[in-house]
Amino acid sequence: MGTRNAAQAGRRRVHAVCRVGDNADLRVDFDATAWFEAATDANIEALLRIGCAGDKEADAVARWVARHGHDVELQQLLKQCDQAGKSARLTFDVKISRADADGWVRQHRPELAARLAEEGLLSR
Repeated sequence: MGTRNAAQAGRRRVHAVCRVGDNADLRVDFDATAWFEAATDANIEALLRIGCAGDKEADAVARWVARHGHDVELQQLLKQCDQAGKSARLTFDVKISRADADGWVRQHRPELAARLAEEGLLSR
């Protein structure tokens, strides 16, 4: 489901940002809702366990969104990082809104939300 369809259906959206290094000019805000809709409970739990940012699980969300054509600007940013290679030291950092992620899980995966709340993994 694309981001437009999620918004049209009145579904909760999950906002995220991908930034290259410390350069605020190389930044893309994107909607991660489609990833959440396609993800397994285990994938979502892994993302929440790392605080929705700064690790391979968060990076994988951005790559999935880009690969599935949900955000052209994000595709271009990640392609630029990949083409620069390690020699240019272009690294990207992904941060997914924790409040949006928690809200999405509560609304769309109530059983997962209940289990994660018991473990203290959902914000209040």
